[in-house]
This record gives sequence, structure tokens and C-alpha cells, in this order.
Amino acid sequence: MTTRRQIILGAAAAAGLLAQRTAFAQEWAPTRPITVVVPYPPGGLLDGIARKIGEKMAVSLKQAVVIDNKPGANTMIGAQLVSKAPADGHTLLFGTDATISISPFLYRKVAYEASDFVPITLVADTVECLIANPKVPATNMREFAAWAKREGKKINFGTYGIGSNAHLSTAELEHMIGTEMNHIPYKGQADLYQALLTGDIQFVVGTTGIATQYIQDGRLKLIAPLRQKRAPQFPNTPSATEQGFQVNFPGAWFGYLAPAKTPPAAIQRLAREIRAAAEDPDLQANSMVKMGLEPAAFGTEAMTRRLEGDRVRYKTLIDRLQLKLD
Repeated sequence: MTTRRQIILGAAAAAGLLAQRTAFAQEWAPTRPITVVVPYPPGGLLDGIARKIGEKMAVSLKQAVVIDNKPGANTMIGAQLVSKAPADGHTLLFGTDATISISPFLYRKVAYEASDFVPITLVADTVECLIANPKVPATNMREFAAWAKREGKKINFGTYGIGSNAHLSTAELEHMIGTEMNHIPYKGQADLYQALLTGDIQFVVGTTGIATQYIQDGRLKLIAPLRQKRAPQFPNTPSATEQGFQVNFPGAWFGYLAPAKTPPAAIQRLAREIRAAAEDPDLQANSMVKMGLEPAAFGTEAMTRRLEGDRVRYKTLIDRLQLKLD
């Protein structure tokens, strides 16, 4: 005999199944190929990661994912293109902190605002490290700080551009130590590290990726990761915090954004598919960890919090340096 309790439970189960099926049926799905704008040239680290994530997304979403490289103007050309695209989930930006957190404060004329985008998810963070030429008379943070204060402007440090993450992080380090050193900007990381190897500059604040082999064979030396934790590639080198310096540079991020007003259902689906692709063990081992990257906190909320914190940090640094570029 069917009891009233069984009838109620059966009805609840049927309602739950119907709701589940309705939600599944209403889940956003792309209706045409997705374009991912990468504001860097083909062949670089960001481009490679975007392509590998895109390949996996294409399978799960059952739509092609097209990588469209739009380099130039410190990522602003690609960002502007996406900011004006239809907000339907079919055009995304795979960018870095330069796009949203730095350029709007650094340049006098920027054709977009942070509010023109909605965060989807981060996928990776760089590990900012203090890397020096072997002739630098320091093997730890205390020795480096003493040397930097003593020599000041006699010391050359390099970055991959005025207003870059590396430039701003080094300026923050100078401020903490209480010194000023001589900044030499380079056009790219290849030129930057060649100058470090030859001794034209004495140190950089950068990731271990391109420098890993040089550090391992003794041609460069790692003073410290500029944060609380050690670098995964160099677990025997104490972090700056462990060495007594209360520094925790967040590094640069790699992440996806969409035009503002993109439907929340599309953002949620895209965030889930991007995360699944980015967590692939082969991608992590061969495209991220080897290049000095770490998995970032996934999800729209985590990315929103990161952007808010970064914009405060970088605006403070840019204002302190009185940097403005045309």
C-alpha cells in the first residue's frame, strides 16, 4: 500500500529530476565558433597556453575555438577589440594584468575601461623572483638589500618595459629597501636575460621560467622568490618571507575576460570549461610549471577580487613613480 509519505517523497524526487533536466536544458552553449583574442604575437607563452586550452574547450563545447592574435600597444589593441564585441560569450580575451590593472593608469589615452569587461576566470600566476648575475655580492635578501643601499644608482636592473609588471615590482622592492637603482628597459625577455647573462644589468625581478636552466647551471643565481612560499622549481631556496623580508608580490596573472553584459550563464559555463582544460596534467607540467607559472584561483569571484586588489596596488605604484605614457 502506498503511503502518503511515499507519495510526497516520490513527488519531490520527480520535481528534483525535472528541475535538474530543466537546468541542463537551459545551460548556455555556444552556437558558433568562439574567438579567443590573445593580445600577444603567435609563438609566445600566452599564445601556447591559449591554444592548448582552446583545443580542449572545443571538444567539450562542441564548437571550434579560434585563437586570434592581436598584439600591440601593450595589449590594448586586442583588449579594445574585445571590449566592443557582442556580449554573447563568443568573443573572449586571454590577457594579463597589463591589460586591466596597469594600462588604464599608465597611459593617458586608453580606449576602454575595466568596467567594459567581466572576469571569467584566472588560469595561472607567475612566481616573481629576484634573479641576479653571479657577480652580484649577495646570496640572500639581507646581503642584497645591504648592497643595493650601498651602491644605489651604480646598480643597473632590467625589465621588459616601462610600466611593466617587472618595473613596478622592482620599484616596490626599491621602496621597501630604501634605495633607488638605475632602470634599463628592454624590448622583450630574450634581450633582458641576455643583458643579465653578460652583466650589462645586475639583476631582474622576473619569473624562473626562462631563467631556470641558467640558474641550474650557475650562469645566474636565484636570491629569493619575492613572496611567502618557495618557488616550485627551486624548493631548496628560501622565500623572501622566510629570509625575514615581509614581501609577498602577487606576480602577473593570465586569465580570461568577456565583454561586459555577457550573460551570467555563459560566464559560468565558460569558467567551468576553461578550468577543466587548464587543470589538465600535461598542460600543467609542460606549459606552466616549466615556465615558472602556478595554477591560479579559479572562478569569476576569485578573479574579481584579484583585479580589485591589483588595481589598487598598481595605481599606488604608478602614482608614486609619476609614470604617464602616451
